[in-house]
Amino acid sequence: MVTGNTPQKLEMLRQQCAISSDPEFADLLGRNKHNPHIVAPPAWRSLLVNLAPFRFDHTFGIVRNREGLKFFWFCGEFGTRGTPQEVLAAIQKLLRQKGFTARPVRHTEYGTDEYAFRKQENGLEHLLIVEGVERFVGSREPHCGGSLRYEISIPSAGTPPTVEEILAAFPELRCPELPQNLADFFKNRAFSLISYGGTWTRYYSWQLDIGGDSASNTADLFKQVETIILGSGFSLEKTDRGVSVYQNPDLHEPIFYLRLDKNNAENTVFSFRIQPHT
Repeated sequence: MVTGNTPQKLEMLRQQCAISSDPEFADLLGRNKHNPHIVAPPAWRSLLVNLAPFRFDHTFGIVRNREGLKFFWFCGEFGTRGTPQEVLAAIQKLLRQKGFTARPVRHTEYGTDEYAFRKQENGLEHLLIVEGVERFVGSREPHCGGSLRYEISIPSAGTPPTVEEILAAFPELRCPELPQNLADFFKNRAFSLISYGGTWTRYYSWQLDIGGDSASNTADLFKQVETIILGSGFSLEKTDRGVSVYQNPDLHEPIFYLRLDKNNAENTVFSFRIQPHT
């Protein structure tokens, strides 16, 4: 359990969960145009290396809620060789070797099958979800794909970590292209989500969500961040389905996205996203 959130204690948590890298994982990421410095727990690294996907997107992030922190690694879509049965059998075998236990298959509202695997380690819950593994149509040899998500749930007590404290312990979540004036604005704030990733490095995006006590608080955050962006030479390009998009008329990149999630009027969320490259 996390009883504090100083960078030192977060670093201890990183070591406890063995969130790191290895040569095979770094090589797989590099060959698929991902950031080779991404870190992950051992089971996630072994799973991707053994699946040897010929394409996959990848996102690493942290969610904070009332229960604590939830680290996650996500592939929205991967493609690999083999039939769905072969790939699922390989995943199940590897996870059993890593100490995971399978839960009953769940049929989702989207008509897909969800396979969940859990284990408890050092008092923390690890969860891996495989969903929608289906055969690709039109390939001579069997290929299939689906989605993967790995989570580590960490009960937390004490003061929530700030953006800067999390980034000090997990520098792999830093976005090098984030302007310094925005980095300074965000650094001492608590967050509800930080994530970094995408289809490949060229199209990565960095997202930061900040929850507010009221709609007025998050609306004020929106205005303050918008003022910084507009003062840096950017202009509002468009607003589409509640997302405001900002670009510099003389540059193609980066692009900023701002959004207010008004689904819950008592606990709205301000969402900031930067896509460094287009």
